Amino acid sequence: MLAWRNTKAGRGDTRGASRLAILCALMSAAIPLSSQSHALDRLEYSQLVLILMRSLFVLYMVGAAYLAFEPFVRRRWPEVLVSWTRAWSGNLRDSLVGRDLLSGLLSGVWLVLLVKAPDLVYGAASSSPDLFSAERAAPIAAGLVSGGAAVLGACWILFLLLAITALVRKRWVAIGLVAVVYAVLGVVGSAHPLLTGAVFLIAFGTALVLMVRYYGLLGTWAVFWVVSLAARLPLTLDTSAWYFGASLAAMLAIAAVGYYGFRTAIAGQPIFGES
Repeated sequence: MLAWRNTKAGRGDTRGASRLAILCALMSAAIPLSSQSHALDRLEYSQLVLILMRSLFVLYMVGAAYLAFEPFVRRRWPEVLVSWTRAWSGNLRDSLVGRDLLSGLLSGVWLVLLVKAPDLVYGAASSSPDLFSAERAAPIAAGLVSGGAAVLGACWILFLLLAITALVRKRWVAIGLVAVVYAVLGVVGSAHPLLTGAVFLIAFGTALVLMVRYYGLLGTWAVFWVVSLAARLPLTLDTSAWYFGASLAAMLAIAAVGYYGFRTAIAGQPIFGES
């Protein structure tokens, strides 16, 4: 309903919504195609029809959600969408895009260490590699899954912060409340003690909210992408680990995107003074 009203009133970014919805739909289709074995039979045909239906559902839901909430975010906090909009408009060489992307990646790496801290305390892994991570296509599938999950995660944090700010009218109070809400939702079902998990997740949620406010939706997406990728392809330097190949691919992907963000952020200037 909100999406239809915003579109009719000319307030919605239909171009950005279309691009985002199409990309998410393509990722939704590419994930099972790249992470499963395939054979030409009736079951494969049924799977392809199911993938198509799921992709169309994702196309509709993502497009409608973006058109419903994007005008409200743009009206209250337009700075949050600047680098995101420039990136979706094709301005990938914009220095602000590079800055926010690099900041999000660096924060994501730090948050990965923060999330894994309970494992260091209790000596047990809180998560294990996905079942498909042993397959050759796992890094591709994990990267696609993480990209889609990052879009949903970043939008969830942004909309939650916007809604609570509208209720309490105080930005810093809203930031604290969002961090607490995020911690409560994350502690439910956690394998770690309640107090320890809450401390880690409050810090995690606070960092995410601050990322939204100061580095926008694009920076927050980068945070979620790194964290989600590390959860699906656990990072290790142990070459004897059975998932080392997938882990190396994930680290190289993060490093490559980080290098792109750095070079874009400095706008082509020499790294070490004048050349």
